[in-house]
Amino acid sequence: MISGELKVTAASGNVAVSRLSFVSSLVQGEIRAGRLLAESVYQRMKRSYRVVDELDQVKAERIDYEAKEDVSLHGKNALITAEGLIKVDGDQIHLG
Repeated sequence: MISGELKVTAASGNVAVSRLSFVSSLVQGEIRAGRLLAESVYQRMKRSYRVVDELDQVKAERIDYEAKEDVSLHGKNALITAEGLIKVDGDQIHLG
């Protein structure tokens, strides 16, 4: 299908595609609620910005963050708890 414009309006719809390739210079959308169930998700981007007005929560078996340069965490309060080992390693450690 080739068209200058495509508009689809429906009260309900289903799309099933075994393989989808999608290219766009701009994607805009609004979703009031959504759910994604995936075995694996891979994202690669030059920059990523996210704003969450209330709670941002991650539950995982393991979490690994790595930065080539600096890691900064800022907040009114910070709390780290562990049932086992807490390790702080660095050439210099400043507390207080």
